[in-house]
Amino acid sequence: MHKFQNKISHFYEALAICQNEQPALKKLLQNYTYEANIFKNVVNENAVKAEEIFNYIQNIRNEKINRNIYTLTLLSLLFLPLNFITSFFGMNTSGMFLSQMKNGTFVLSIAMLVIVMILIFVFWLKK
Repeated sequence: MHKFQNKISHFYEALAICQNEQPALKKLLQNYTYEANIFKNVVNENAVKAEEIFNYIQNIRNEKINRNIYTLTLLSLLFLPLNFITSFFGMNTSGMFLSQMKNGTFVLSIAMLVIVMILIFVFWLKK
């Protein structure tokens, strides 16, 4: 579109130069120069409209992508903790330390919670 605009502008400028430099052709080229100027203005207006339409379509696409990412984030927010819980209780703990204790799972849960809290605190301090 911009190439076409440039070519029309160059054509109009060439006609204007010819009209000014050739006094014999001035009257003949006056109408063509006027028509080329109108055509140049119409092309520029249509280029602006086409760019606005393109931007509108891009905005619609971006909004759709944002909605999809939002939905994916909500799904991961729901299923990630469930995945951690099922993997924790699905572990085979027969050979692990603290497996002979009556409250071994509770002790490990508290240890993991303390580690998570420490990590959150460290990340919070770095901000």
